[in-house]
Parts: sequence; C-alpha cells; structure tokens
Amino acid sequence: MRPVLDLDKTNSPTTWNLVVGSYIEPYDAFRALGDGVSLVRLTVGGSMSLQDQLHRPNPSYLHGARGGIARVTLETNDARAAIATLAIRQEKFAPLQVMPINGRIPCHIDLHPAMPWLATACYGSGHVLARGLDDAGLLLPNAFAGPA
Repeated sequence: MRPVLDLDKTNSPTTWNLVVGSYIEPYDAFRALGDGVSLVRLTVGGSMSLQDQLHRPNPSYLHGARGGIARVTLETNDARAAIATLAIRQEKFAPLQVMPINGRIPCHIDLHPAMPWLATACYGSGHVLARGLDDAGLLLPNAFAGPA
C-alpha cells in the first residue's frame, strides 16, 4: 500500500488517497482472493472509504508518483505479467497503459528519483528490467532486460 499524490485541491490536508493491491486469483499455496487495485480515501481519524476499484491480475507492488499516476506490477507467471500505469482523476482510476514484460512474476517496482526511469525485478524468471518514461509518464517500449 503506497500513498499517491492527490491533485484534487478541494481535499482537506487531513485526507489522503491510498492505492492498495490485492490478489484476485490463487497464487501457488497462497489462496486469498481480493478485488484487484483499490483506491481508498483515508482520514486523519482513521476512517477509510472505497473510491474505486480495477480488476487486474494480482497487483502486488505499487508505486505512487508525481502527477496523480500510480504504477502497478501484475504478478503472474504467464504472458499477463506486466506493468500497469493508472491515472487517478476525480476519485477514479483512469487506465493509461498495460505494458507486458519479458520476465515472469514481477515482484518489485521503483522509479529513479531524478531521471525518467522505472525498474522492476521478476521473482519467477530472475529478470531485472529498466524502462524509460515519456513526458506523459508512460513506459517506453524499449527496455534493458537481463538476468539478476
């Protein structure tokens, strides 16, 4: 669960949006079933309310970013393994991109703090991937990929 930048200026400074991922299908011995990616509003008093949800396969690692964009690994051991880019606009998700990756079971994701680069590591295949980001924050198709 990672806080994401909320650009809605009408929100008070005592509320935050969180993006939460939960598995939607069994994963090896792990049998919990969730709802995918959820946008949750959290108040300073501890109350939470669901704002929106997207049904995506096993969104396990999430990264909130500047500009109201969240990036999510879709942790699968098949061709659905990908990184999804979601905008958060007016308390709703707006899917921007789903970029398939060469590895299997993507399990970590991070952004370079100063440069337009995203990296992910894949638990299943051992790949480490790095992709550039365009001016809109979308992943570029060319990537460096190599075994860990």
